[in-house]
Amino acid sequence: MKQETFTLSQKELQRVTVISHCVQGNLTCARAAELLDLSPRHVKRLKSRYRQGSAAALAHVSRGRPSPRRTPQAVRRRALELARSRYAGFNDHHLQEKLVEKEGFSLSRETLRRLLTFISAQSPQAKGRIERLWGVLQDRLSSELRMAQACDLDSANRVLARFVADYNRRFARTPRDASSAWRSAPENLERICCFTHERIVSNDNVVQWDGRRLQIHPQPRRFSFAGAKVQICQALNGRVSLYYRDTRLEHSNLAGG
Repeated sequence: MKQETFTLSQKELQRVTVISHCVQGNLTCARAAELLDLSPRHVKRLKSRYRQGSAAALAHVSRGRPSPRRTPQAVRRRALELARSRYAGFNDHHLQEKLVEKEGFSLSRETLRRLLTFISAQSPQAKGRIERLWGVLQDRLSSELRMAQACDLDSANRVLARFVADYNRRFARTPRDASSAWRSAPENLERICCFTHERIVSNDNVVQWDGRRLQIHPQPRRFSFAGAKVQICQALNGRVSLYYRDTRLEHSNLAGG
């Protein structure tokens, strides 16, 4: 009969070590409970499970089972369809708002972000793949450059062009999902790529910041912003914009400010 293989996490391995010492009599249940931050009663249960099934018995009981809070597949599929069609190019925050307000979804922003990613760069799988790729490039590409005696940027780029074509011919695989992972830049990119400062508007509709006094003009739907918290967005070119939530406020610099 084929023996089943279990892979334990670092936390589970630590638990196995402590419980095994406890079973062997090298540790008391009280000391093991202190080390594992568990109750002595739970340590006794773990000792019993360890005696019955060795280290594999201490693996988390929910391993391999889908989470009861997992987003239903139909909801996941529909959210992805809308993200790639009607709301293509929307950033995560904007898309989450539209799905909740217009489509009746109840997805959090973080859940939606995870749905929109194919394999996250933070996942062990993606890290392993990119590390293997760097290893291949550092081995094969450096050897190709040395064999071609590439000694300047132009010759190295010519070797690289040939190498990429040959590498793709040998190792490229058709992706399971051929849709592009690239997203269009959000419309409010200028507001994202800036320095943001929050200020409270004074009673005379003026914001003071960095030695300046910024007068907010009456807006179409609101005359005064006294007491409101506004954002001062300083673009990389130095231009300053004022926002109240998502509304850009017309303003001017007061003399002497």
